[in-house]
Amino acid sequence: MQETMLVDQNQWALEVRKADERCEQYHQMLGQLQLKLQQEEQFTSELTGKIKIRDDEILRLHDLYTPAQNLEKLNLKYQYEQNEQSVLKLSNQVDFLNRENDKLQRQVDILKGDGDGNMAEI
Repeated sequence: MQETMLVDQNQWALEVRKADERCEQYHQMLGQLQLKLQQEEQFTSELTGKIKIRDDEILRLHDLYTPAQNLEKLNLKYQYEQNEQSVLKLSNQVDFLNRENDKLQRQVDILKGDGDGNMAEI
């Protein structure tokens, strides 16, 4: 009977040691998983920060470049400048023509003279 009890105690002690070893393995695995979780959370935090910076940069660049509005503004500016040049050119032509008309009118007045056929004096 004592032998049976001794065998039972040895069996029980062996099972307790195996349970302790499994428990130790689980504690080591738990420690490794917690470390990995901490590293992954840190990596996630870094990526979140980079995404925020990227989104801010996208917004900044979008504010600088709005293609539809810029093209329309450039087109209007070009048309305005072309109209200004046309107005200046036409204004110069009108001034020239007015001067020429004045010269011709003076020549006509000289050639007409007075009603008796005498030339008018200048």
